[in-house]
Amino acid sequence: MKEEWFELTAPDGLVRRGILTLPDSPAASAVILLPAGLKYHVGPHGLNVQLARSLAAAGHLALRFDPLGVGESDGALPAA
Repeated sequence: MKEEWFELTAPDGLVRRGILTLPDSPAASAVILLPAGLKYHVGPHGLNVQLARSLAAAGHLALRFDPLGVGESDGALPAA
């Protein structure tokens, strides 16, 4: 298993950042782990890390990311 940072620049110029967790062999599928509210890519109590690593161990690529204004991503928190 390998973990890599990635960046995605949107048309608005803001960069979203996250982590790809890759299996040791070619991936059977890809899973996008959506953030729970304003949580960063680790998830509550590290849940997204554990889930991504379990998925990779089962042969799947897992992508987790920070929403705008949270963690490593650019931007400000959305207005309430």
